[in-house]
Amino acid sequence: MRNNPAEILELVTPDAAALPAPAARVALNETERRAVTALLADDCGAAVIAHVVARATALASPDGPAVRRRSISKAVAILEMQLSQLSLLLSEAAARRDGDAVGLLDRAAAGVTKRLCALLQEHRFEETRGLRSAVVVGIANNVTVEGGR
Repeated sequence: MRNNPAEILELVTPDAAALPAPAARVALNETERRAVTALLADDCGAAVIAHVVARATALASPDGPAVRRRSISKAVAILEMQLSQLSLLLSEAAARRDGDAVGLLDRAAAGVTKRLCALLQEHRFEETRGLRSAVVVGIANNVTVEGGR
């Protein structure tokens, strides 16, 4: 081990890249804690708070865009599974001729579909690095533009 300050300074090069600063841990105030745990059983509140803080810290870190992309991917996969399950339950309810269940399941499936479409759009946006894609609906072979007076 080197104890001489001159030898230690020789090890540090002024052109060396600085190490990234560790991400500051995100903290929740009391109102936010209560909002997170309001619908939870008492025994799992601390674990959920820890998860929320860890996720917020990860999203605020320099690796935040990759964390966000992974989060969107997970949410898309979960919503796809939920939609499949709701479709199965909807088919079973229709076969039983249970009108109330069909209406309830149809509304639930419509909500999941809406969220899934929004997340798929966001996922596509993330994958194309911010370039929005356009969909061609039709092709015009001849276009005439005339100015009016």
